[in-house]
Amino acid sequence: MPRDALKPEVLEHYLRLAQEVAPPTSKGKRGRPRRYSHARKVFP
Repeated sequence: MPRDALKPEVLEHYLRLAQEVAPPTSKGKRGRPRRYSHARKVFP
């Protein structure tokens, strides 16, 4: 699935969702790559 298929609104929604669910430590540990792994789980 091409990255362009995802709408910016959808990415922003799941990015915000991931930040709320993920523990504060993982935010400093992983940073940017975390949102891609999360998107991969939501959109297999």
